[in-house]
Amino acid sequence: MLLDLSRTAFLTDLIGTFASNEAYTAEWGVDTDMTIASNPVHGTWGTGKKRIEYSAALKAVEADRTVYFWEMLKEASGGFEKPSGKKAETVIGPGSTSWEWGYGTQRALVEDVAARHGFTVRVVLDRRSATW
Repeated sequence: MLLDLSRTAFLTDLIGTFASNEAYTAEWGVDTDMTIASNPVHGTWGTGKKRIEYSAALKAVEADRTVYFWEMLKEASGGFEKPSGKKAETVIGPGSTSWEWGYGTQRALVEDVAARHGFTVRVVLDRRSATW
């Protein structure tokens, strides 16, 4: 079975990957191909009073097989927070669900999906580099 190496297939695969993670939302961008953000419902990480918000933007350029990826971690409020960890939550009915967060965890997901579609990820420091 051949994997579709198009830009559209990569973006569709990536948004599907993030759809399965309750801690994040991924949406088609207005000035970029896709935006990723921490889900406001699950946006308080760690055990302190500080709220950490993750946001990212990316564009995939099919001509040079490169994904330009920008990400930011923003802290608000006060208290002590861990920049990574694991959260477990009991759901209605038997069982529980859990998810992990961490600065760089989402980048690794983007890199994995990009590699499957023949793209390389280039991390950029300015959001404008990840926009059209």
